[in-house]
This record gives sequence, C-alpha cells and structure tokens, in this order.
Amino acid sequence: GERPHEWLSKNRIECLDDFPAASPDLNAIEYVWSWMNKYIQHQHPTSQQRLEQLVQEAWDEIGQSIIINHIDHMSNICDRIIQNSGGHS
Repeated sequence: GERPHEWLSKNRIECLDDFPAASPDLNAIEYVWSWMNKYIQHQHPTSQQRLEQLVQEAWDEIGQSIIINHIDHMSNICDRIIQNSGGHS
C-alpha cells in the first residue's frame, strides 16, 4: 500500500520533515502545562499540600474553550513555522 508520506506528497501537502518532533509550538499539552503553571504560580502555594490542591484545581479550571482556542490557533502557528523555514514561531 501507499505510505502516508507518499499520499501527502501526491496530494500536494507539504511536510516539514526537518522540523523537531517535540516542538512546543505544535504540542498542545505544552500549552496546557504552561496555562496550569501560570494559574498555580498566581496562587503562591506555600506547602506541598496546597500545591497538590492547586494542580487539581488548575486541571479542573482549564476550560475546553481555552484548549479549543489554542487548537484553532495552530494554523497561525504552522504558517509562522513555514515562513521561518521550520524554525520556532
């Protein structure tokens, strides 16, 4: 059968073969961790117990709309990466 890369090429979809696989620009979970970190740091935890509570609270507080907005923004990120020839946006 046809390999995925061949299919993409045949359908004129450009691949960024030299782009780092672990790029934070294209990794939605990195955005979630960053959002949670800011949320937690804003609360100034002073104990391990409070930190654990805040981690759970941050996870519960991050709304689907925040995640969806980031995913929707991915096309802009991809455009910037292409403009930078594969470099970070």
